[in-house]
Amino acid sequence: MSRKVRRFNFVVAAVSLAAVVLIYSGGFATVNGVYHRVRKGETVWRISRGYCVPIEQVRKANNLPSSMKIRAGQYLFIPGAEKVVKIEPEDYQIRYILRCGTSNRWKYVVIHHSATDKGSARVFDRNHRRQRHFRHGLGYQFVICNGSYGRKDGQIEVGWRWREQLDGAHCRAGNGNRIGIGICLVGNFNETRPSRKQFNSLIHLVTHLCYMYNIPVENVRGHGEMPGANTECPGKNFPWSEFRKALYERVCK
Repeated sequence: MSRKVRRFNFVVAAVSLAAVVLIYSGGFATVNGVYHRVRKGETVWRISRGYCVPIEQVRKANNLPSSMKIRAGQYLFIPGAEKVVKIEPEDYQIRYILRCGTSNRWKYVVIHHSATDKGSARVFDRNHRRQRHFRHGLGYQFVICNGSYGRKDGQIEVGWRWREQLDGAHCRAGNGNRIGIGICLVGNFNETRPSRKQFNSLIHLVTHLCYMYNIPVENVRGHGEMPGANTECPGKNFPWSEFRKALYERVCK
C-alpha cells in the first residue's frame, strides 16, 4: 500500500471517529457515554453527582476500588452521559471524610441533638469517657457545632470512630451503633432549632454519605425514629419537613 493511500485511510478513520466522539477540554463524549478527565480536588461522588449518574455505576464502569481513590489526569467513563460537564472540586473536609469511610456496612444515618446549649467533639469525648465510660470516647461519628467552645457555627467535626470505622455508641435501638452513622448537632432542639449554618452543613454531609454508601433518604432518621427507641432526640423542634425536602432535592433519583 502506498504512502498516499495509507494517509487517505488515516484521514477517513479520523473523520469517522469524529462523527461519534466530541472533544471537550475536560474530556470527550461518545455515543454510549462520556470520558471525564479528573481534575485536582474532584471526587468520584462529586463527579457522579455532576452527571446525575449513581456512584455505583461509575465505580463498576471503571473497576474502581472500594476506597474510590482516583488521581488527577485520570479518565473516568460515565455511562449514559451525553456531554462533558464542569465539576466544581469538593472542599477538603468532605474529601477527607470520604477517604476515611471504606466500610460497606452503613445502612442508616442517625441524627441526634446534644440537648445542651454548648458543646464540641472534644467536650463530648471527655464526657463520654468520664461519665459513660466509653472506651473509645465520643459516641458519635460526627458533631456539627453551633459556634460555642471556639468552634465555628456549622463546623463539622470528624470523630475518632469514623476515622477508624468503629462501631458507634449513640443508638442501641435498631442496631444503630453497628450500621448507623451517628451525627450530633450541638443544641437543645426541644427549646430551639438548629442554626441555618448547622442545617446547611447537615444537608451537605448527609447528602455525601447517602451517595457514598447508597443509603436511601428513608433511612436518614432521628434517634427517636429508630425501631425500639424511646426518646425525643433530636428534639421536637427539629425541622424534619424542611430537612427531608432539601435532602430529596439533592439526591439524584
